[in-house]
Amino acid sequence: MGYENATIWWAGAHHIQRTSEGIAWRWWLAGCMLSGLLTIIGCDTDDNSPQIGIYPGPEVSMNSYPLDIGNTWQYQVDVIITGDAPSVSAYTCRFEVISDSLINGIPTKAMEQIQTEELNTFYGTSWFAQTDSGLVRLAEQGSGSSIDLKTEFHDVLSFFSNLATGKLDTVILLENPVYLMRFPAVIGESWRSNEYSPTIAFVRKWAGYNTVVTEAGSFDCLKLELFLDADGDGEPDPDFFFVVQYVSPNHGLIMEVLFKEVQFGNGLTGQWQRTARLVEVNF
Repeated sequence: MGYENATIWWAGAHHIQRTSEGIAWRWWLAGCMLSGLLTIIGCDTDDNSPQIGIYPGPEVSMNSYPLDIGNTWQYQVDVIITGDAPSVSAYTCRFEVISDSLINGIPTKAMEQIQTEELNTFYGTSWFAQTDSGLVRLAEQGSGSSIDLKTEFHDVLSFFSNLATGKLDTVILLENPVYLMRFPAVIGESWRSNEYSPTIAFVRKWAGYNTVVTEAGSFDCLKLELFLDADGDGEPDPDFFFVVQYVSPNHGLIMEVLFKEVQFGNGLTGQWQRTARLVEVNF
């Protein structure tokens, strides 16, 4: 028996209880998409092996992110589009902590990111600091990976300014540090992360506990939600993408799921989901 027919506990299940029928429908559909994806993946193993998926998990504590030099993560990324123009694609991402640095006197760790697609390879580096309040990104270089702890699509003004001037090899010191994770992690705590702009109400929130099983093993994780909250109600705005990350205190990011509705130039619509799962870790 393989990993097929895995029991999936959808990342955003509690949002189905919201009063908005549109939001409830989107999260039901997203759950079906993720369940289908995790049913497709997997390999032959014995009957007693845990199945790839997301399950209820025990409480765990987290006070730092594992950024020792030499730590590496390999992710498989699957993109599924359903609706009027269905498609499936896949690529890989590799992260490695490569060096210590000082940025404005603050000790940081440089993480190299390599995203390998069928026709292109993207390179980038991000610099992270472990501060009293948590994990912060202070600088970036290149286009990097499309999954989080990334450079691409964050700090949009800085990124496109350098893109327009051909300075993708330039190290960009962020005017507003990005607050990725608050430590110690407290379930229910939320904060503005400064992603995109300090004036945009993009929020991160510790939301619960899950056990996540991938090809790399079984990991007890905290669930971190990322969403726009322009109306300040503490819930994701319905017309913006929603991200759920599963973070292990000992091994870092284990899985990330991003879901959004898309409209194509020809008027067609669809649902777009990107799932990144850890397939190899060296520590």
